Amino acid sequence: MNKLTAMLFVSTSLYAMGALAQAAEEATLDEIIVTAQKRAQNLQDVPISVNAFSRDFIDVVGAESMGDLDEFTPGLSVGSGQTTQPSYSIRGIGSSDFGVGTEPAVGVYVDGIYSARSGAALVFFSDVERVEVLKGPQGTLFGRNTAAGAVSIVTKKPSDQREGRIQARYGSDNKRRLEATMNFPLTDKLAVRANWLINKSDGYVTDAVTGEGLNREDNAAFRVAVRWRPGENTDINLNFEQDKTDKDGNAAIAVATHSLSGGDPYGAFANDVEKGNEKRELNGVFLSVQHDFGAAELKTLTSYKEFTTSIRNDEDGTNLPAFYLDTENREDNKQFYQEIQLSGDTDALTWMVGGSYHWEDGKQAHSVNAKTESIDTLLGALSGGALSIFAPFIDAGVPLGGRIWNETLFNHTKNNSLAAFADVTWKATDKLNLSMGVRYTRDSKDFTWENGGRTIEEIDLFVLPGAYYNGYIAQLNAGLGTSIPLFDPAANIPFDDFSKMILGGVVGGNGDLIFNLGPAIEGQMVNVDDVWTDFSPRFVADYKITDDVMIFASVAKGYKAGGYSGLEVNSSFNPEKVWNYEVGLKSTLMDGKLRLNLSAYHYKYKDLQEISFEKTSPDGLPLYFTRTGDMKAWGLDGEIRYLVNDNLQLFASLGLVDAKWSRRQQRSAVTTELIDISGQPTGAPTTDLIVGLDYDHSLGNSGSLQFHLDHSYTSAPRDNDLTGENLMPLLGYVDLTKFTGYRTAQHRTNARISWTDGSEHWQLSVFGRNIFDNQYVGSPGGYVAVEFQSPVIKPTRGRFIGIDASYSF
Repeated sequence: MNKLTAMLFVSTSLYAMGALAQAAEEATLDEIIVTAQKRAQNLQDVPISVNAFSRDFIDVVGAESMGDLDEFTPGLSVGSGQTTQPSYSIRGIGSSDFGVGTEPAVGVYVDGIYSARSGAALVFFSDVERVEVLKGPQGTLFGRNTAAGAVSIVTKKPSDQREGRIQARYGSDNKRRLEATMNFPLTDKLAVRANWLINKSDGYVTDAVTGEGLNREDNAAFRVAVRWRPGENTDINLNFEQDKTDKDGNAAIAVATHSLSGGDPYGAFANDVEKGNEKRELNGVFLSVQHDFGAAELKTLTSYKEFTTSIRNDEDGTNLPAFYLDTENREDNKQFYQEIQLSGDTDALTWMVGGSYHWEDGKQAHSVNAKTESIDTLLGALSGGALSIFAPFIDAGVPLGGRIWNETLFNHTKNNSLAAFADVTWKATDKLNLSMGVRYTRDSKDFTWENGGRTIEEIDLFVLPGAYYNGYIAQLNAGLGTSIPLFDPAANIPFDDFSKMILGGVVGGNGDLIFNLGPAIEGQMVNVDDVWTDFSPRFVADYKITDDVMIFASVAKGYKAGGYSGLEVNSSFNPEKVWNYEVGLKSTLMDGKLRLNLSAYHYKYKDLQEISFEKTSPDGLPLYFTRTGDMKAWGLDGEIRYLVNDNLQLFASLGLVDAKWSRRQQRSAVTTELIDISGQPTGAPTTDLIVGLDYDHSLGNSGSLQFHLDHSYTSAPRDNDLTGENLMPLLGYVDLTKFTGYRTAQHRTNARISWTDGSEHWQLSVFGRNIFDNQYVGSPGGYVAVEFQSPVIKPTRGRFIGIDASYSF
């Protein structure tokens, strides 16, 4: 099916476009300039698979972040439901872990500066010049943690023209978005550019009990840039950015048949998470200095960034105290980055050498919060209904109900990364270029775990005579066959001591349930450190068959630093490494009216790092484990854009990938035994296809109308032996027949109609995203899906209709 799809994509598109050629006029497609090789080049001259998006395209599709562009980029997937914990994957490779001890497989760069941690990796588009998505390892030119690829976001620089733009958006769910940009040339050598962004909405799902909208948005961003050009050969840019986000954490919908939704993932639901929200405050300063010496050009990049984030999510999908569970993540991060590049271009050679240094200090706290009632529910599930700590005393009048039970695991990391790199392109002939590059990287990490133990809200208020406890202990000893000692009946015993003793005698440990790490680690600090080094080369040959047709072949190595799982004490990851082999075609045909780009690739990936949430015994609680595995894939990327005439453009993009594990073990949710799934699919969809058109209709002196339409298709995720195994414990109380859109192919259609006045100052637009309201459901699950019989899903956004109005001057 994959081969057939690829053949149809190329042959049918070429045939149809060839038939339209007679209608074509003298217009040509716009040239696209990218910096994928750290220098400005025509996209068609770059021997890398790149998808590039201009500011105009971002406006046309209404994209507000990378989470809105992945459907236009075959092979790219962005999980952007949580601003502080986004996930990126390219060609089936990514990382879902957001801990400070691990690294992403897709590097995100803003104006050449690496955004190291997930909390800063989702950037809201404001005054963006272009976005480039580079597929395949980019380690030589971009550095570590780009084993799958890189996303490069380039903002607009101050210019010597007085200009500005104001754009307002209103849409579904009371969406309000306002962006303003002003550019001021102060002298012929000094200019300032400032941008403000405010974005709010009332949420796209509704709590059936309170009537409140959930998944609400509230963020504001600000950037000011100063550009000084003291001479013709010197360019200095200083930027300051700030981002403040205060929005809801992701809502959860309980989908058991006995829940409020009746098992319907699109049905009624209620959440009761305490203080459930997501916050980020990010501040950064960036300095670039560029000087042309004639024979060579020097460029330095300096950046300091700090941010704090917090996110608290509902995990049980109900408003019932007996099932209450939420998770919370807090992070405080500081990072410094310095890069120096020296480059030159002669008749025979284009070269660049340089070095970089990255420093990071990150602190993170992982918390699980329950209520005293839900702890009893959990203990009852683990003991066959024989154990509850709080209920007997609540029934006796002790006010212990509704109190928050908290367990927190703290992490602290100090990371240093040094790199040296060189890249050279030899113009062997007028048609043949040979490129070679290498990067040496040295990563060091110092990482700490500290289990803070569990606390119960205001538990110190409750001190009871030992006699209150002894009857319960005697009954428990008889029912479970334990031998927990009795208290002195007249002694005053803190309830906290009693609860820890009961849990220690029945479950083990010092009273923790989720982070039950044993008494040797409870309250202790565990520290590790390590150093990893790597050489990442790339070899590329590109050949111009004609001035407008280029073929290329490349071999590149990618590297992702080793690290530690913040949720499993004393765990560690080996570095990830990948070798990618690729051949491709870049072509501009039919006198500049047709652009056809293709690339085929094969990669072998070693030690892919993942965090897995597994049970080690059927009657135990799930715990976090460190898993690694090797994978390999074959794939194809394709892109066609055809200019029918001055008014009409057609475009299509295709991505095919066949990704399988070559070495992988994971635990069965049924037997809790490890299952070998080597040779089976990783789960990544095989096919991404995007088709669309842009049409411009002149209204004479009244301006013009622009029409945009696109449709994206993503095939269903691929199953392996674990897919059904992980669902089986839930099938007794989940009705999958109600799960419309469950693990199916996904279709989304977007459209926009815009009017631009004759002076091209004003523009009014009506647009829709996912206009047919297609919604899809992932696998039900959660921290205690089995124990609470309350598996959850996270809702996806349906149809969005909006109106844009902008004024440019």
